[in-house]
Amino acid sequence: MRSPVLRAVGALSLLLALTSISPWRTAEAARPTRGKARVTFYCRSCSPGKRVADPRRRVTDPGGVAADPRYHPLGSRVYIEGFGTRRVDDTGGAIKGPNRFDVRLASRGRCHRYGVKRLQYRVVSRPKNKRQRSR
Repeated sequence: MRSPVLRAVGALSLLLALTSISPWRTAEAARPTRGKARVTFYCRSCSPGKRVADPRRRVTDPGGVAADPRYHPLGSRVYIEGFGTRRVDDTGGAIKGPNRFDVRLASRGRCHRYGVKRLQYRVVSRPKNKRQRSR
């Protein structure tokens, strides 16, 4: 006959296995791969006194996305509903959390027309190493 402590440990292990909760959850597993996000828009002329980003990364071209690097590392490819697949190549100061993106567009008029939207997103790929992130 097993002791009550061993039965409790066995029951807890079974519960963790069934609910797939692990105390050793990795940071990669904690990153969301899809969901509904708050999406805002910006362009180079929207903030004339501010440098958009490091020119060595060529992020001043329209077509990129700013995201929180804790959840979506630089170099990740993200599909945003209505805007297609875009590369995360910028980190905005106000972009905090997994469900927040800032899409870079070519013109100020388009930025103002779109405003703020709640859109579905899906992570298409993540960079494998640091070298891939800096491209």
